[in-house]
Amino acid sequence: MKNYFVRCIVGLPTSVKLVDKETLLKEKEEKKRVEDEKKKKKEEAARKKQEQEMAKLAKMKLKPCEMFRSETDKYSGFDETGFPSMDAEGKELSKGQIKKLRKLYEAQEKLHNEYLQSTLNGS
Repeated sequence: MKNYFVRCIVGLPTSVKLVDKETLLKEKEEKKRVEDEKKKKKEEAARKKQEQEMAKLAKMKLKPCEMFRSETDKYSGFDETGFPSMDAEGKELSKGQIKKLRKLYEAQEKLHNEYLQSTLNGS
């Protein structure tokens, strides 16, 4: 003789069903698997967010004057502020290139200043 269990389904039309043990175990395992998947996805999202924050912090720490100096494959000459003035071949940069690089430089200046403010306020 099989063991049956009573399942009450609460809703607008409340109902009662007889369910065998194997079905209950399968449903319980499925529910646990779904919960584990949700937990795993949540942990993965939290890990990605933390990695992004760490990358942003690392970028914020970089001084604007050092930003282009590591790109010696692209630029050969720099002014006193670390802004590139010549490309890798030793030619002067075009006005368009300078404008584009100036935007990047100013954005990095802003990020670095935010970083400095946060460290001063945090201390």
